[in-house]
Amino acid sequence: MALGVTYAGPVTVSSTYQQIKGIASGDAESKRFSLGLAVPFGAFTGKVYYAKAETDDAAGAKISDSDYFGVGGD
Repeated sequence: MALGVTYAGPVTVSSTYQQIKGIASGDAESKRFSLGLAVPFGAFTGKVYYAKAETDDAAGAKISDSDYFGVGGD
């Protein structure tokens, strides 16, 4: 399952969610979430990004848990 939504107004906000079951070893599960923001300042646009990824094994024990952050501009 995957969902995504974006709002493009004076600022741009976007978010995604993805859930994958049955990966690697049968009932393992992966979940990912992200959130991004872009704000214009004249000719410059500042951007920030956050994402989280988790993977559980078939028994529900956490295999991995990662957080990602990003900052940029145009």
